[in-house]
Amino acid sequence: MSWNASGGATGEDATLKTLTCLANADPNDELVKEIKADLSVASSILEMIKDYMALLQNNFNNDAPPFRKLAKLFDLGETFDSLDGHYYGVCPGLRTGDLHGVAAEFGNLLGFIWSSAIVGHCPWAGKSYFPMSDEERARILGDTVPAGVKVVRGINHFNKIEGAPVNVATVALLNFMWHLQKATDEERRQYGYDYKGGNIASHRAPSIYPGTPREVFRLNYRYPISGTSLP
Repeated sequence: MSWNASGGATGEDATLKTLTCLANADPNDELVKEIKADLSVASSILEMIKDYMALLQNNFNNDAPPFRKLAKLFDLGETFDSLDGHYYGVCPGLRTGDLHGVAAEFGNLLGFIWSSAIVGHCPWAGKSYFPMSDEERARILGDTVPAGVKVVRGINHFNKIEGAPVNVATVALLNFMWHLQKATDEERRQYGYDYKGGNIASHRAPSIYPGTPREVFRLNYRYPISGTSLP
């Protein structure tokens, strides 16, 4: 889950309190009403997401209310043709599969492990996106993406938390996989992350998840970009 870092001090409070995707949402939708209520008592969107993270901690339920609210926000959101610049990111939880009913209440073991051991220590801190030149596109993508679809390069950001063993171990694994680079002094000062790596090619495309009928902004790690490799 990401949000853009651009924008000056003027209007910053309003920006952090506003979910534009709710503007045209059905006011009678129960989840929409609950999200609006959650946001009304939070100081910002960030605090609301923090509250959702707390509710997901040590939670086996694959269909817990915070997951349903986050899914509703995703459904209401728009799909961009392109992204540019720095985006902060946070991992509020991990939902696995489409378990519902009784199975959902006890089925999210991986999410339980995630929320118990990793939430609060997750190294991922966001992404940055940059334009991709015609030469880069031809070399990296070939003809795998239609010519009329805009493609951008992306890279992930990570923080190392000394004294948090799971975080340190995860950063070490990511470094083994993706040969992380240290952030420059300017990047660390301006955005607060320690490392960057895990290059991606990003573009608008149909979702690989069959439950999503619309297009999404796809993040593809499988292209040979600057040494990115999968385990």
